[in-house]
Amino acid sequence: MSAFNDALAFTLKWEGGYSNNPNDPGGATMKGVTQRVYTAYLQSHGLPNTDVRNITDDQLNDIYASEYWSPSHCQSMPAPVGVAVFDLAVNGGVGRAVKMLQSTLGVTADGIFGPGSLGALNAQTSNAADTSAFVTNYLNARENYYRTLATQNPKLQVFLKGWLNRVEALKTYLANYQPSQPA
Repeated sequence: MSAFNDALAFTLKWEGGYSNNPNDPGGATMKGVTQRVYTAYLQSHGLPNTDVRNITDDQLNDIYASEYWSPSHCQSMPAPVGVAVFDLAVNGGVGRAVKMLQSTLGVTADGIFGPGSLGALNAQTSNAADTSAFVTNYLNARENYYRTLATQNPKLQVFLKGWLNRVEALKTYLANYQPSQPA
């Protein structure tokens, strides 16, 4: 789980604390978890509903692992790829993160990470240099997505600089990435 812990640490630096920006379609959010996601989590665990500002670290970690890391199949990817996919899954949704991965791989972008996607990923990331080049291509596609999104929806322009800064920081982080030791 060291790659998950590394991915979570990076992502949390960018997700910050509580926000409820009227331009953000996610609405009320705490450390990147929306009220909608938190409410569903609480209900699925038989817990009473509460404001997302009350999320605990254990709940946060559980949500990130069960709702973003695992559904994106990041655990099946080389660590730098998994970290990049996870960060987009959190910021833009699991389906979008997987579809972008598949588009970068040149396979059918259906949002389902199955054996074909895994085989293509393994073929394109067979060594450190190939993995680094793939991550760069994936993150470049992410930048293009954000630019297109902000152009198509002008009220999202307010987020563009932050999104691009986040991707640049992720490029730097992953260019020098060394997995941490398991906790």
